[in-house]
Amino acid sequence: MVVFCYPLVQKEVSDMSFYQGKNFELCYPDKKYATDLFWAIDNDRTELEKWLPWVKETNTVKDEENFLKYVQAQNEQQKMLALTIIVDKTACGMIDLHALDLNAKTAEIGYWLASPYQHQGIITVGAEQLVQYALTKLGLVRVGLLADVRNINSLRVAKRLAFKPEGVLRSYLRHNGQNIDVYSFSKLNTD
Repeated sequence: MVVFCYPLVQKEVSDMSFYQGKNFELCYPDKKYATDLFWAIDNDRTELEKWLPWVKETNTVKDEENFLKYVQAQNEQQKMLALTIIVDKTACGMIDLHALDLNAKTAEIGYWLASPYQHQGIITVGAEQLVQYALTKLGLVRVGLLADVRNINSLRVAKRLAFKPEGVLRSYLRHNGQNIDVYSFSKLNTD
């Protein structure tokens, strides 16, 4: 399989790991992760639906396979850098740079993780690695993070990563039939 590996290089790979930590790794998306990811979403559906609009559209393993195919294409087109979170050979979440604009040198970070793996520092370390990569290897000047004002866990991640608060974007996102406020955070390459 050919995957787009940043910065700006295509490689032939089978199991390429972007980052290997002591208790998890970040790997490029692959169809083989679809079943694990679907079950992680399905098991945490009620909680994930509070924050993530795409959960309602992920109802089968095939839906997740289609999503992984989509993010692989986005990676190849340099519009996103999506990675799968693997713990003990099980895919249990994803982390990404989306709204990636290599001309403007900006992106936003997003993530989700299955509940059995939360509160172990996985998102904090994974996000730290991805942000560092974005600001150094990709040459981005800004990585943004948007978090629902009620999402305490994401607000804590922003604080642990020393993202600077920029303010509240009122009624910024439409989710579950209502407009919601989000906190906007950013990290610059000069921070």
